Amino acid sequence: MSFKKLHKKMEILKSHFLYDLLWSIILSTIFFAIWPTSLILDDGGIILKYMDNFQKGYFYTYNIEDGPIFGISGFIHGISAGLLTFSGLLSPLNSLFASNFIGSIILILVIIQILRFHSEGYFIPIFGAAWLYFCTTDLIINVKQGLETSLHIGIMLSQFVFLLKRNFPLLCISGAISIISKLDSVPVFIICVLLFLLIDYFENERIELKNGLQTLFKWNFSFLGVWIIICFFIFGSPIPQTVYSKLFFHPHPSNTLFPFLNHFLLIKDSLFLLLFLLLCNIYAFRKERIFIIIENLSFMFCLIGYLALYCFYNPHEQMSWYYAFPELLINIQILLLAFQLFKKLFKEQKFLPQFLLISTLTVFQIPFVLDQSYIRLCLLENSITELISIGRFVRNNSHHKDKLMTGHGFIARESERYCIDYSGLNSREATNLQLNTEKIAEKHKPEWITFLGFIPHSLQINEGYELIKTSYEVTQFGAQPYRIYQKSASCKGITESIPINSLSCREGFMKNQDGVIICETSSLEINLQLNDFIKNISKNKDMYIESILFGVEKKIENISISAETINSSGQLINTQKIPIDKLNNENQIAERMQECQLKIYSQDNPDKIYLHSCNSRNIPEKINFLGPAIKLRIRNSSSSK
Repeated sequence: MSFKKLHKKMEILKSHFLYDLLWSIILSTIFFAIWPTSLILDDGGIILKYMDNFQKGYFYTYNIEDGPIFGISGFIHGISAGLLTFSGLLSPLNSLFASNFIGSIILILVIIQILRFHSEGYFIPIFGAAWLYFCTTDLIINVKQGLETSLHIGIMLSQFVFLLKRNFPLLCISGAISIISKLDSVPVFIICVLLFLLIDYFENERIELKNGLQTLFKWNFSFLGVWIIICFFIFGSPIPQTVYSKLFFHPHPSNTLFPFLNHFLLIKDSLFLLLFLLLCNIYAFRKERIFIIIENLSFMFCLIGYLALYCFYNPHEQMSWYYAFPELLINIQILLLAFQLFKKLFKEQKFLPQFLLISTLTVFQIPFVLDQSYIRLCLLENSITELISIGRFVRNNSHHKDKLMTGHGFIARESERYCIDYSGLNSREATNLQLNTEKIAEKHKPEWITFLGFIPHSLQINEGYELIKTSYEVTQFGAQPYRIYQKSASCKGITESIPINSLSCREGFMKNQDGVIICETSSLEINLQLNDFIKNISKNKDMYIESILFGVEKKIENISISAETINSSGQLINTQKIPIDKLNNENQIAERMQECQLKIYSQDNPDKIYLHSCNSRNIPEKINFLGPAIKLRIRNSSSSK
């Protein structure tokens, strides 16, 4: 871009800034008004716990007793929401929404500013920003989730504005702020600096490396140096606890180098369109000066650098908010490549092709965005209401001085107890013990443990943690049910999943999905000839079967389950009937599943149990039996005589 064109664009930006800001506020307000839920993700629940303590006057604390910890990886989001909470102007939840709203305004404003450099007319940048905001799936479903997504991405994208303005000091400052906001900005800033130097060299045929390094040190390194000193003073390290835990202690896939890319199969059409436009632009601009090509592809270069970071980070989980920024970069690059191509093809008329392009992309992408948003909202409502329910159960059944070991934000927040985060995201002690659940529980002896699945047998039988409640809501999505354990001096037993080869059904089907057994049938047979299995998990202790546990998915009508317990001689020991409540769609707290416990009224282990489900008309009814488990108890010496 020549100096004359750059000067003209700068004048346009200045004259339109207030109008662009107004449009940013309008678009953000529209989204926040129509988004159909105020529930936020569980990671947002973690931040809510920090906000609760901000409200009490404690800075960045997960547990007040532990002091400050860098457990919110989006530092500026934590500060902005924390200040609003501390001031008393907003509740903890509304302070998160306020920070998200401010971030949304900044994000849209920055996108409009970027598009003004590459498009013609007043409305095209606004129309394009609206498409990028509402049709970038992983962005829109995470904007109002209490996380740093919108604010952090808005800060990161501001670097591109200063790159286009050729303002290196402001690029360095925005880079420092974005790195302080979150460490994943590092590759983006490095690439923006390299692009600035390359464009400056090819555009002006010079490169003032000395001046560039001085500016970099003055406006970036000095800011970051002060930031690092402050972090060491407050937190003991500039590395967020979340990053430290995930990088060094969480599992990383070994079967593939780059599992992070798997998610992009969902947006493969966008990748094909990006590749097609890239090839067209290379052909159309083959005779242009190289700095024009570099400038036009700046978002693609940053996309490559950002993804390279995740190749190193290589997280096992593939959270949707990880993809918001790379997906947005892809969409911005598609739009800019198309705009550049249209400038070559339609020299006289530029507005109409750009308008038709954005309209076409919107028509094609809106159904996908709506579909994915609906899926995420359903998952959000079921999973988060379940976690809230579990946290409240612990709070209502515990003493205020009890300790809770958990790895989930809403459970920790709703319990209102001192929490040991066994995921290590908010507990240095957990990472000091290398996230070893047994060692953490043995050292801190929490009165309560909530776990996704079963805790180790040693904690159950040696430390006295007894399973007292199981929540199966998340099981419908193929995850282990949440199990709540309480430390008890009288606990002398183990609870473990029943092997799938001990289950059979005459009709329907069974599946083992990631260790979760789901049986859809009206008649389930449980074979309890489990001597080898019991011996293996009980470490040669004399144990008997106390009860059988399982979850059931409720129906719109009342269902009952009849159970017949058979001994080794084929004789009927007893029968039981378990009523299943009908589904109450008006209940906002997770109650789509019902926990069932089938007592075994004999210390002589039975041979088989038959479960039959039927409706109120006594007609067999297929239901989902979820996560069948067996509860074993050590046989008393007196009872065995």
